[in-house]
Amino acid sequence: MAESFANKSLRRVGVTSSVHTASIGVATDRITNISTFNVAVGALVDSNSFIGGTRVLAVNVASNFGIGGSVTVDSNSNNASATTTQTVGFNSVTAIDTPSDKSILIGGTLANNTDNQLKVSVILSQQDNEHINVIHDVPIPAGSSLVLSDAGKLVVGIGSTLSIAVNADQGIDASISLLRGVS
Repeated sequence: MAESFANKSLRRVGVTSSVHTASIGVATDRITNISTFNVAVGALVDSNSFIGGTRVLAVNVASNFGIGGSVTVDSNSNNASATTTQTVGFNSVTAIDTPSDKSILIGGTLANNTDNQLKVSVILSQQDNEHINVIHDVPIPAGSSLVLSDAGKLVVGIGSTLSIAVNADQGIDASISLLRGVS
């Protein structure tokens, strides 16, 4: 197969919600006492109680505008003691590309659309559902952008997905460039 270049762009990426009532125990995979409105399976958890890249596995008890909801996440908390009234963000993960042939991410730009500093993550989800942080919670100041090009290239296998998460609704515009059909 001949190699070719492809550009993928998404405008206004980002759906996020946050709660300020969360209860998180010691070494637990549960977040309780929350509203689950806008919380979806696969969302990134934005909390100091969990390592970067932690995702929602299940919404156990739905509570759209109350505090009785709970979710299960894919890692245990790093809390030394149980906490209550914690702030936790849930950032949607938006797929930007799922190549049908082996590709190389050769660059990209993530532009901040807001008047505030944002935190952005780029994730590579491989076919076996392993999620790898390519970049995690990188700050992008208001009126700025992040250029993905200086740190080398990333092989994106067949069926793997490149995704983006941001901690603000419609917070960024994203554009990536890929070299397709590599062997």
